[in-house]
Amino acid sequence: MYASKSRTQAMQLKEELTLIQRETRSIPDYLHSVKALADEIALIDHPISDDDLTLYILNGLCYDFREIAAPIRAQETSLAFEELHDILVGHEGYLRRLELKTQQLVASANLSYRNKGNSGACNQSNGPYKASGSSRSHGQNRNPQSPSNRKPNNNPNQRRYQPKCQLCDRMGHTAKYCPQLKSSDVTVNCATTSKQQDHKWLLDSADHE
Repeated sequence: MYASKSRTQAMQLKEELTLIQRETRSIPDYLHSVKALADEIALIDHPISDDDLTLYILNGLCYDFREIAAPIRAQETSLAFEELHDILVGHEGYLRRLELKTQQLVASANLSYRNKGNSGACNQSNGPYKASGSSRSHGQNRNPQSPSNRKPNNNPNQRRYQPKCQLCDRMGHTAKYCPQLKSSDVTVNCATTSKQQDHKWLLDSADHE
């Protein structure tokens, strides 16, 4: 009865040893759990060999330990638990330093990116305003009298265009409406009428004589 119970308990402990995983535990805590199971099995059944214990430990490690697990498996001589403990603890320290350095680099890169983004946003907010103002000022200087810049003139008192007469060189009328042209027409008409009357008077006088 006692032997059967011990055998059943040993099988349960071996199953736990086979399925044990490190998960989020530190390497010292993980190795302590594995060693405790191995010691219980040794008391009930028989001691676990160094090679078997090494395999149980390596199988429970995560993917980060693949680089060190391969050479350990390939060793021709067995590793004692103490030696394996020191190797795995040292590798865990290396991974922590590597992770810390990576976090620092990422934080530095993010800070640099944010600073660059803020600087770009400031330049964009100021740049277009200045550029548009400058372009407007240049545009007004280049085209001061362009139709788009001139305002409609609704002032009735503003001076209008006054033509210049080609006959009298006076402003305000053209040659067609020049007063001198009209006076010349009157003079010509008067002269013509006078000649006609004189000619008629001479004819009448000749008839009377």
